[in-house]
Amino acid sequence: MVMTFITCYALSAIVAGYQSGAYYKQYFSTLEEKNSDWQATMLLTCFLLPLSTGIIFLVLNAVAAYHDTSNTMHLGAIFKMISVFSFVAFPLVVGGTLLGRHLGGTNDFPCRVNTIPRPIPSGPWYTMPIVVIPLTGVLPFGSIFIEMYFIFTSFWNYKFYYVYGFMMLVYAILMVVSVSEICCFSSVSPWFYSPLRLFASVIQYSFLSNLLCLNATFFVVISNGRVRCCIERSAQPS
Repeated sequence: MVMTFITCYALSAIVAGYQSGAYYKQYFSTLEEKNSDWQATMLLTCFLLPLSTGIIFLVLNAVAAYHDTSNTMHLGAIFKMISVFSFVAFPLVVGGTLLGRHLGGTNDFPCRVNTIPRPIPSGPWYTMPIVVIPLTGVLPFGSIFIEMYFIFTSFWNYKFYYVYGFMMLVYAILMVVSVSEICCFSSVSPWFYSPLRLFASVIQYSFLSNLLCLNATFFVVISNGRVRCCIERSAQPS
């Protein structure tokens, strides 16, 4: 199953390279193309997500190998994943980037772009990103909080989760609410990064709730372990 996902990700790397090259070419004219950093963009597209995911995987795999668990992945499987990335994903990203730079990247902006940037007037205090971004993540997170509680319980308390249909419904509600808020608050400056920051606030709330659930679970487990030890010691004959 893991190799299937990795293979599908490697085969879809050409799409990421094409979109990266085409999107980057939109902001550079023919004269500015000589001084552009499209090579750095291509390398970031290829290595940013795999490297961050690979570091986390290696740390978790090292912990599993140290405790000699059955979840440890052997060196042969790790070498296969590196080979798939090196000989499949990386060439596809390079080819997709070249195709995107030559076939795509046309400037299809709805209006003419001025060479002189115009100043954006500052709005009221409640339109500042430091206020809008945390507040806009409350409503989407509230729509998935109950379902995430059961998912985190299955992670940390070793309980079975089987309501996958309802999880898909909650995921659809999250998408609808998040997109609606992005359309409403996308005018917050800087407008280009505001939709990404608004949606990232939901992830921050989810991460904090995961930490709280993990902390509460470890506390309960340790407390129950101490209680059981006290009971067993008191039950032994003196």
